[in-house]
Amino acid sequence: MLIGTPIFLVGAALAVYFLWPRTVEVCVDLKGIRLDDVSYEGATLIREHSFAVNLTVPSRIKNENYFGIPVKEAGVVAFYNDVNIAEGNVNSFTADPRTETFKTASLSTKQTGQSMQSVVVKFAQDCFRADGSWNVKFGITVTLDLPKEVTFTFDIAEDLPCLPSRSQSAPRPTDKALSRLVSKHYHSRHVSPKLQSSDEGSEQRWECQSATVSEL
Repeated sequence: MLIGTPIFLVGAALAVYFLWPRTVEVCVDLKGIRLDDVSYEGATLIREHSFAVNLTVPSRIKNENYFGIPVKEAGVVAFYNDVNIAEGNVNSFTADPRTETFKTASLSTKQTGQSMQSVVVKFAQDCFRADGSWNVKFGITVTLDLPKEVTFTFDIAEDLPCLPSRSQSAPRPTDKALSRLVSKHYHSRHVSPKLQSSDEGSEQRWECQSATVSEL
């Protein structure tokens, strides 16, 4: 008993140390949000309004615990002009212990219909020039799959460059009616834009949330 007791105490102390709840931090890289591609068309007699976009949203999970943290869901929804334009998610994964895990959500979609009219017209106006920008709102949810489920929620609005990272020129409306509307709007309302490019501000800028979690 005299030998067993110290061993038991040491084992218990080690168990408490390694299983003691520590911080998990979830971050979104605001500067890393990227427009990969975008295209749009106004409606005609034979087609509907359409808007297609590819976006990427990088994130990071820092796990201070000595055990892996299962991530059940990491989803992103993008809104422009108060319209849902794209959704994406990262498949379930495990945030490794005592390190940082980096993941990127890809949002790729093409939507058509009358609901896209306001999106098409607003984007054409905002991005009449390649150095313009358009404001996208992101709803991001990350859920940790633990006995007591933990959810991180981000509501982020970012001005994105109109020039896609995969293109050398800004997208343009293909139909003449929409082009005239955009040109009229530009000449009547557009004022001295701030020059931007898809490479501007390449440094990271994280928005983070944290919580103390446990497997127990």
